[in-house]
Amino acid sequence: EYLKNNIPAIKMTNSEGTFLLWLDMRALNLDREALEQFLIHKAQLALTQGYEFGPESEGFVRMNIACPRVIVEKAMENLKKAVEEK
Repeated sequence: EYLKNNIPAIKMTNSEGTFLLWLDMRALNLDREALEQFLIHKAQLALTQGYEFGPESEGFVRMNIACPRVIVEKAMENLKKAVEEK
């Protein structure tokens, strides 16, 4: 819901009861290196890059949300700010 309302360029794939989210970042039009740098330096997030799971996952990232809600909220705020400043 947060992504849809605040960062519509990033889509979340349907998740089936897991604490791992797959986020589709392809609308940001960044190659794998630029996406990784964007996430680390602009959003201050270290997320698992999708290409590590095969070429079909290029442009996706995996986010582990098995942590306190306040940390997930901060991560989403960081991501929103980074996308807005892109």
